[in-house]
Amino acid sequence: MAHNDHTDRRWDDGVLEVLRSVGRQVEPLEGELAAALARFTSYSARYTAALEKASRGESRWFDAVGIDSRHTVWMQLREDLLATLGLDRDNEAKRRWRARLAAEGGTSEVRYADASCTSAPPRAFRCRSG
Repeated sequence: MAHNDHTDRRWDDGVLEVLRSVGRQVEPLEGELAAALARFTSYSARYTAALEKASRGESRWFDAVGIDSRHTVWMQLREDLLATLGLDRDNEAKRRWRARLAAEGGTSEVRYADASCTSAPPRAFRCRSG
């Protein structure tokens, strides 16, 4: 995956539109969650605020740590949902990985433009060029 240095404004605008769409889909869910647990009330507003700052060219609001960036808020929401549901992130990832491996016959292959990589748990990638 290539690093986004945020020099291509058209690209960032497209990414922002996708992220805004995600935010619009989360808003109704937040309302339902907040009706049961008040701590869920701030995620949507914080997510939207980060996107607005990013749309003004402040690219750190996409993914910086230590501030309420879009990434920070999204990850906090994810962790809050996992904790609320009593799910262990590592165990869930391993369960999904095992199910994927079983469905694919025991190996997972990811193709990139410049390499073909196979992986077996836990993230032992073997790649070849071409």
